[in-house]
Amino acid sequence: MLLIGPTVCMSQSQYHQVKYDEEDGVPSNHVTQLLQDADGFMWFSTWNGLCRFDGYDFQTFKSQNGDSCHMTSDRLRNIWLSDQGNIYCKVENDTFCFDTRTYRFQDLVNKADREKARVTGRSASKRGQFNGDFFEFTDRQGLQWELRDNAISCLRPIHYPAQPIAQQQPAQIRCLARDGKGRIWMTTKEDATVRLFDARLQPLGYLRPEGKLQAGYVSFGQPVYCITQTRDGIIWLGSKPGGLFRYDGNAQILRHIENLPHQAVYDIKEDSRGRLWLATLGGGLVCMDGDRVYQFMDSLKVRYIHLTADNVLLAATTDGLVAGKLTDNPRDIRFRLHQREPNRQGSLNSNATMDILQDSRGRLFVSTENGAVSEIVSKDLLADTLSFRRLPMRGGWPTETILSMASMGTDDEMLFTGSNQLIAYDSRQGNGSTYDSWYFHHPYHFSEVRPLRLDDCRWLVGSMEGAFTLSMKDMERTPFVPNMVLTAITIQNNPTQYAVNHLDTLCLSPAERSLTIQFAALDFSNAQRIRYEFRLGDDDVSWTAIGHNHSVTLSALQPGTYELWLRSTNADGISVNNLRRLVIVVQPTFWESVWGRLLIVLIVAAVLGITAYTLLYIRRIKRKQHETLQAYLALMEEHDEDRSSDAGQHRETVPMHQASVADDPVIKRVMEFIEQHISNSDVGVGDMAEAAATSRSGLQRKLKKAMGITPQDLLREARIKHACRLLRETDKTVAEVSYACGFTDPKYFSRCFKQSTGMSPSEYKTAP
Repeated sequence: MLLIGPTVCMSQSQYHQVKYDEEDGVPSNHVTQLLQDADGFMWFSTWNGLCRFDGYDFQTFKSQNGDSCHMTSDRLRNIWLSDQGNIYCKVENDTFCFDTRTYRFQDLVNKADREKARVTGRSASKRGQFNGDFFEFTDRQGLQWELRDNAISCLRPIHYPAQPIAQQQPAQIRCLARDGKGRIWMTTKEDATVRLFDARLQPLGYLRPEGKLQAGYVSFGQPVYCITQTRDGIIWLGSKPGGLFRYDGNAQILRHIENLPHQAVYDIKEDSRGRLWLATLGGGLVCMDGDRVYQFMDSLKVRYIHLTADNVLLAATTDGLVAGKLTDNPRDIRFRLHQREPNRQGSLNSNATMDILQDSRGRLFVSTENGAVSEIVSKDLLADTLSFRRLPMRGGWPTETILSMASMGTDDEMLFTGSNQLIAYDSRQGNGSTYDSWYFHHPYHFSEVRPLRLDDCRWLVGSMEGAFTLSMKDMERTPFVPNMVLTAITIQNNPTQYAVNHLDTLCLSPAERSLTIQFAALDFSNAQRIRYEFRLGDDDVSWTAIGHNHSVTLSALQPGTYELWLRSTNADGISVNNLRRLVIVVQPTFWESVWGRLLIVLIVAAVLGITAYTLLYIRRIKRKQHETLQAYLALMEEHDEDRSSDAGQHRETVPMHQASVADDPVIKRVMEFIEQHISNSDVGVGDMAEAAATSRSGLQRKLKKAMGITPQDLLREARIKHACRLLRETDKTVAEVSYACGFTDPKYFSRCFKQSTGMSPSEYKTAP
């Protein structure tokens, strides 16, 4: 872990000192030298190898067996940079070169290389400074590094930008306001004070409960949450739970308003008709029109009121945003509550609204307790449904809780107050700078009060402990832009590669589809505060915020070329332009290539062709079998009609393949048997086989091949065919026809007949 040392004084400046040792990953407690390479990495020589530091991790490199380097020890006594950016390493009385592209140690094989290493070593020794037993080095960021007693230290200058306002005791600031004379009003909660300052923040006194100003400390008696001066010069003070007070500053007369329906006053606004509107926490909106008092939406907890130039009142409540048109008669005013809708993307982000801000261009913004800030994009504020757009924040919002908002003096710059940070937001860029305990060097917890901009361009900011001023010049920082580097890549389950920062293109084999890429923005002041984003492709909208995570895992990549882009903030939370691009080429397998896909298409086409041919062949065979059957049944019918006809004459009308089947002696004997016993219901397949002088199985194969049916089916079809002729040509009843065709049950006959012809025997007999 990092050891935060005590604050030390050097050259009248204060520093934070961070020490690194073996617990943080330094390979040895004996560190002999340090340097910074061209990419911005910090390198340390130790008695246990060469160590690289990226702000997060210490990675150690040593000579390896089989690397063709004759280093006999990893006890490094000194290191310095070569002209090519490699690192010369002195081991005992010999010098070796560490290649910063391959991360491998190499021998200096000739005299010229050794002499060059010696010359550059003398020059490098002048870049740092030895003072007795310690070495000082200033990196490109301006941070000071020290080697003292063989240990590493990094010192960061401390600047305290906040100037606290002296007060009697720590207390939460509840209101900051400016009156018509330019005086500043400041109130506290715990000790319930109301203080008055001039425009330069010189104290003028404390407001007493009866209205007099007192130079010394005194409590007002009620915690004041809001102060508003109306056009007639009267100052109104809203208290929770003390209600409303009317203060005439000239006469120093203070009067409590008694006839309010609710006494927890959170905000006060005066409309264009001179009426007072009060936001109450639990009593809704209250309108004071002279002596008459009106109450609206009396169950709501209202925090803030905003009045537009066209007399629309907007109110931030714990249950949503209220909107309504102010009319001459308060009884005619109707308000509508807009809330978060789970099924509508353009609805409010959160019902717990905190503040409403309108900029000089008329844009309206709503801050929420857990949904950051949204802009009202609807032009008609009185519409039944309002549409909102959440403000983008590059790298993600540092907090979702935005307590208050203030304009920073330009159309596009706003100051947001979170619980533990201030955010200077630029709506043109869609990003902001964060000012928190790291910036202030103090753990401030901010109150809900809006920061107040003073005439000298300082900000007066309220916190849970008191108030302080902040110079605009201190907030206009020139950001340090850390170099974005690749620190490690792990492909599939292969060993992690560390020599990767030089890569512009990474090629993956067909078997490599998943990888993890580690990276770092080299800001050594506090790398843990840096926030990162990445995207795949050129779409600048598709950045994915990953917070403080400094690695990306890409899984199940399909063949193709990908562009991975990385960017970050610096340690101060400021978004910077440090884009890093890595092209990832995923090679396809043979089956994913053009030729493989073409082969798959050909195989599929061949299978489909063979299947289609087989189906057509089977259909053709079945058609021939069916034609043979029909032709045979037709021959039987003709033979039945005219037994004196010559068989050869009948075959003249039969196709050649059907005639050859009819000439088969087995089939001929079957045909004759069926003709002779068509009315005999007792005959079966065994009788047919015996008459044909063959076995049952032989008869089965013969008929299946020739006609595609079984002997039993042939007998049934012949009987149905004979029944058709009897139904058409005779006056026999259906029952008589069934018996004449070998059926013992007329109902079974009817079912078989309909199954074969599609009609019942009666329908067939009467059909035209």
